[in-house]
Amino acid sequence: MQDEYLEQIVRANKETGGGLSKGLFAAAVFFAAIGLLLYWPAIVLAIAAGVATWVVNNKKSQEYEYLYVNGELDIDVVKSWKRKRLGNFQMEQLECMMPKESLRLEGYKGRVKKSVDATTGSTGQPIFAMLFKQDQGYVQVWVEPEEELMAIFRRTVPSKILN
Repeated sequence: MQDEYLEQIVRANKETGGGLSKGLFAAAVFFAAIGLLLYWPAIVLAIAAGVATWVVNNKKSQEYEYLYVNGELDIDVVKSWKRKRLGNFQMEQLECMMPKESLRLEGYKGRVKKSVDATTGSTGQPIFAMLFKQDQGYVQVWVEPEEELMAIFRRTVPSKILN
């Protein structure tokens, strides 16, 4: 038996939120200058704009790692300073995989116990929902697989991939 291994990194588009980030930074500098020169309570607005700039930039540096090894899919979120495991999923527990726009998702709405979003939404790749059986319900995992990962899914669980 041949081992299957594939690692896919989904990076957020660095241009996403670029104008917002620059605008928030400009607001932070403006309010800091006003606060220092004219009206000291403007420092509070400068701090708020600085924190908002940090949050927007932090979201842009986030990426997801999909690791497929012999029927197991591990999904991690990686930020510039830390890694967090979002889940380990067995492909034999996969109920179905379908595009985000699929009307069949409505049939599972009440039975989804947990949802894991591992998408950036800025790569241009289609987004898929994967539903895994777990206890009394399902875990819904949102992914942006590239064609190579989709080929492995089609080869290992072909009847579970829906259009």
